[in-house]
Amino acid sequence: MSPKHPTWRRPATPAALGVVAALTIVPAAGTGAGASAASPVRVYVAGDSTASTYVYKSYFSQYVDKSRAKGAIPVLVTSAERRRFTVAGVISPTHGAYPAAMRELAAAKRVPLVDLTASSTALWNRAGVEGTKEHFLHLAAGQHPNHPDGVQDNTHFQAFGAIEVARLVATSLRDQGVLPAAAFRQVTAPVPAGAITWPTTPPY
Repeated sequence: MSPKHPTWRRPATPAALGVVAALTIVPAAGTGAGASAASPVRVYVAGDSTASTYVYKSYFSQYVDKSRAKGAIPVLVTSAERRRFTVAGVISPTHGAYPAAMRELAAAKRVPLVDLTASSTALWNRAGVEGTKEHFLHLAAGQHPNHPDGVQDNTHFQAFGAIEVARLVATSLRDQGVLPAAAFRQVTAPVPAGAITWPTTPPY
């Protein structure tokens, strides 16, 4: 193996979504002119966002290539933004460099992109600080059997929020022609409040 094809040495600690504590890429021992395992090609240190996004894009690139090899049409989707507002009442980004990394990968691989980070941010800003509470898991005590004491979760959605985020994804797929318009029905149709019900006994 030549220095142009480095081996990867990663910590054994598992990490979600390709986020690693540290990553070192070194040439295979004894290959290339003057190369040795002690001469790193590239070194990423703990907490380096470049390392995280590098691995993140690497994994998703493999997903794209392997799904295409099977005849599938991959679609990349950035993460829905959380409910975190600034003092000025504007959504504050919480996903770091990952949305930009996904956009870069989609462009490089010529893959359709659903930019859910951007569309959900716009939706939350329109809804405002109070309005977004009905999208996210903000429940009063006794409102839901899974949360008898109530909950304030600014990451996960309750049913209404999940429906609205699904609309964003469906609209993007339709508008980009990833799927034909005939594949979508009632994308903008309101969902009656009575259509969303919670069971009162397990399983919930």
